[in-house]
Amino acid sequence: MAVVGKYGKIDFSDDDIKFIEDNFKIMTNKKIADNLGLKPTRVRIKAYELGLKKIELEFWPVEAIQYLKSNFKSIGNKEIVKYFNSKYPKKKGWTTKHIDKKLSQLKLKRTLQDLYNIRERNRQNGSYGPPNPNKKAKLLKGFVMFKNEKYIIEPGQTKEEIFELIITNKIQPIKQIPMKIEQTEAFKSMSSLSQELVLKRINRINIEDQIIIARTIGLEKWKLQTGLQERWQKIVIEIIENE
Repeated sequence: MAVVGKYGKIDFSDDDIKFIEDNFKIMTNKKIADNLGLKPTRVRIKAYELGLKKIELEFWPVEAIQYLKSNFKSIGNKEIVKYFNSKYPKKKGWTTKHIDKKLSQLKLKRTLQDLYNIRERNRQNGSYGPPNPNKKAKLLKGFVMFKNEKYIIEPGQTKEEIFELIITNKIQPIKQIPMKIEQTEAFKSMSSLSQELVLKRINRINIEDQIIIARTIGLEKWKLQTGLQERWQKIVIEIIENE
């Protein structure tokens, strides 16, 4: 057991030092301290002097951070991990959690369009299932509310840009949908359970957004690229054709 000498100095015997070295990574500092009759702080200080570390921190290379900033919008996390494990190897290896955490720290976010493009790119190179020859690439549109009216955000357009256009009256709000979903024959022909599903807030908003997109780009073009299930597509088609 360690001895507290004059002026509070701790005298560690060879056995004390061996005990710390043998148990530092398998016991807590408190347990080691209890065995030696010391405070945990004294154990931490001695371990530091001996060069002992419980965790070996590995920092991000500057080049890796720059690569992430330059490519996160076009490459998925798994592909970035594969590249980093080859280019900047770590003892424990890279994982997608490392990428997610760093993106969060850097306040970098992918848009829905970015995620869609990454997925389609991975389909083409065979890393995300087989490509669908009948599925054409699409540009995703978003929406923004301003004074209780909805406006379309085009791909690549920022909210700041859209608000500037709104304030200067260079774009007009989206027309309200004249026919309600519940009024369509497509909706009325559904079972009560299917109707309840359609009327859930998130599904109703999805269908209404699809109506706006179909109106904007044209029904035929919309049919080729929509991912909406077939029964819900009939609602959109009926509302557009009756406008």
